Amino acid sequence: MDILTLFHTGCGMGALISGGAVVGMRKGTRPHRYVGRVYVATMTLLCVTSFFIYELFGGFGPFHVAAIISFVSVIGGILAPLFRSQLGEEWMEAHYRFMLWSYVGLVMATGSHFFAPLGSLFYNHTPLAQLGSLAATSIACWGAPAAIGAYFIYSRKERAKARARAVLN
Repeated sequence: MDILTLFHTGCGMGALISGGAVVGMRKGTRPHRYVGRVYVATMTLLCVTSFFIYELFGGFGPFHVAAIISFVSVIGGILAPLFRSQLGEEWMEAHYRFMLWSYVGLVMATGSHFFAPLGSLFYNHTPLAQLGSLAATSIACWGAPAAIGAYFIYSRKERAKARARAVLN
């Protein structure tokens, strides 16, 4: 593994850890903002370094598209509080959704790195052979994180906004 790939992987691990910590923290507090900045920095470096890694497709590929979407999500999450005077109370929901979806995307991208090993596991243990392994692996790596993320994002939105309002007021 070359130094760029190692750095990219390190940024991914840093983003997973800091993002997970921010998700679990009380919103709007100083620690939330500090660890959130770590998340933004590691996600930015992760997205940027992805454009210099071409081993999987020999050129621009679907992971580069995902990096663009991730970066746009992170930028949206950063811009929301900066434009709070123009957005009113909607800035909080925009920040919340952009940042949490960027984290869900990160978890899905991480799952993609486990796609091949999980695929062979499912291939050997499902009756549908290749079709079953592809479906099971897709559900495990992408469907489950997206569904769980959507559930938490939409079911806890009001509680997160109320807690953030209490800290910020």
